[in-house]
Amino acid sequence: MYATRLIGMLVGAAFLVGCASSTEWVHPRKSKDAFTQDYSRCENTMMLDPKVQAATASGSKFMLQVSIEKCLHKEGWMQVEQPN
Repeated sequence: MYATRLIGMLVGAAFLVGCASSTEWVHPRKSKDAFTQDYSRCENTMMLDPKVQAATASGSKFMLQVSIEKCLHKEGWMQVEQPN
């Protein structure tokens, strides 16, 4: 069950990456410089999660990236499409 879900997520992510235009992280009250600090804080926090640790130890960075993005959304950051 878990493997099937993971494969589905990976295929979906690959499809989205292939079709996506460039995006940028924006925050309504913070500067672009604050993004790096928030990203690092989210990354460090997510690396404490045993599930994320296990995934990255096995060579998968996908779960870490998804966890970081969820954390950034909670911090108020949004991804917006940039015109090509």
